[in-house]
Amino acid sequence: MRMISLSPVCPQSALRRGEFGRSPVIQTKGPPGRLHWPGCFSAIAAGCGIRGGALYGESDKTGSAPVSNPVTPQDLHATETGFVSSFLSQHLALDSNSAQ
Repeated sequence: MRMISLSPVCPQSALRRGEFGRSPVIQTKGPPGRLHWPGCFSAIAAGCGIRGGALYGESDKTGSAPVSNPVTPQDLHATETGFVSSFLSQHLALDSNSAQ
């Protein structure tokens, strides 16, 4: 797993993602709807100085596979937990120093 460099550690950050993507075409045979598409998924991050409208990575023209900067759900989870643990470490250290 690798952490993705999104922004400095900040308590006002949000990261939302789905568990998988959806096929770009609606099925006409079988049950209606779109198939699960595990090769690509979307996520959105906000806060902490993240530039609005920034894009990270790119899919192919059908949205079925990453073309550049592939990110796994594990990568996003490592990033998210890295933000939380760094924030807690900073604040726990500050709290313990102020108690002295």
